[in-house]
Amino acid sequence: MDGGSDSNLIYWDTFERLKISMDKLRPSKGPITRIVPGRQVMPLSIINLRVMFGEVANFRQEILSFEVVDF
Repeated sequence: MDGGSDSNLIYWDTFERLKISMDKLRPSKGPITRIVPGRQVMPLSIINLRVMFGEVANFRQEILSFEVVDF
């Protein structure tokens, strides 16, 4: 979720705890590199989530894509 990140990650167990419908998931586009040194990680899927940043007096919302991973 930082501006310099190549991928936003959400762990599978976190996804399950959010109780989001599985039909919101999309197929992954391919492996992610530079997460685990020397290895590629294949995400399970991708999901778009609305994320709010900031405080009540000063905030914004964006829809971000997250790679769902299980490791």
